[in-house]
Amino acid sequence: MLIKEDKLKLKQIRKIESELADRRPFGNAQHINGVIDRVYLHRLSLAESKLPATLDLKQSLSCLSATQRHHLMRDTMLRMGIDQAMLYASGAPTRLTLDTILSILNTAESLIKSPQLMPVLDSLQPLSAKLSHSPLSPLIWRPNADLVSQSMQEIVQEMVPDAHIDTASQEQIEVLNAAAKLLDTLLPQLAPSALNHVTSVVIVSERKTPGLGHSGFGSGTTRSLPGVIVVSASELKTPWRAAEILLHEALHLKFIDLEFTHSMNLTAAEKGQRWTIVPPWLTLNAGIEEWPPIRAMTAAHVYVGLSLFFYCGQMLAVQPNAPAWNQSVEFHQAILEAPYRAHFLLGALAERIDSLGLAGQYFVGWLKELAESLFNSSFRAASTPSLQS
Repeated sequence: MLIKEDKLKLKQIRKIESELADRRPFGNAQHINGVIDRVYLHRLSLAESKLPATLDLKQSLSCLSATQRHHLMRDTMLRMGIDQAMLYASGAPTRLTLDTILSILNTAESLIKSPQLMPVLDSLQPLSAKLSHSPLSPLIWRPNADLVSQSMQEIVQEMVPDAHIDTASQEQIEVLNAAAKLLDTLLPQLAPSALNHVTSVVIVSERKTPGLGHSGFGSGTTRSLPGVIVVSASELKTPWRAAEILLHEALHLKFIDLEFTHSMNLTAAEKGQRWTIVPPWLTLNAGIEEWPPIRAMTAAHVYVGLSLFFYCGQMLAVQPNAPAWNQSVEFHQAILEAPYRAHFLLGALAERIDSLGLAGQYFVGWLKELAESLFNSSFRAASTPSLQS
């Protein structure tokens, strides 16, 4: 049972969670999705002169409701296909062959006309499990031999050297399902808002040890695969760890979508004046690592979200029938690290905020205000931000 003081803290945390999950333009998933869909419809228009299939697809998509349209257009495969079609029409080099591009576009067109109205990715993965029963739930990827799936799998293998893409075991599926439920319990507003930007989870191991994880990789995302989380099999031992990874990477994907649709990065005047931030937690074991502003922004976004995750986990773990709180040293260290890192990065970004794009300035100011409300007296920064010009 929560004591009165904890109930008040949780009420305040829920307000901050609501802001992070639903405030326009940076929190609300439906708003972000609407902007993305308009961008991709415009990209289809740019390819019409060279690829008539893009005109047919655009017209079919335009006839759908906003909800139906985004159900299809959030799809990783379709976004890749539209991007590649635009490049092909402009005469630029493309990663995918013309046959593969047309296959994606034509498959999407036929699925719109079918009773199921499913995304391209789902049509290629009919046997895949999902994180939850939600219609927009991310699927758990199964390796596939078709040309379109192979293109996606090649990007994963470029992202993670020596990677083997695993077929999820029943145990891993159960851990991921439990992790999704745990996120819904701890963060009922932020979890669905973040996972809305995820289409699939790909599990990897090293080629020499399939199913056992990858010693040189934990989890990650890439702009080349919108909506895809790649995670090492060795990270899926407990629901708590899996939930932390899902939230972490989902917030990165949400920021990628924000960066795609908003002027987050440096202004034109600043692009020639390189400046970076040196996170002190990365200088201990791996030498000095410098982060450009855009990387600091996405990381700060993640650390504010993880701080909410850990705070809610601590408070709700004492309730009857609550999931057992993870007792590992690493978990308790992360509880302290997330707010410190968010505070540090936002302080560093605030010192050069005028050099960011207009949306980036608003984003940092908004996130900094949320972080200060969340941390207030419970956290004080241990050091001042370090800027490298």
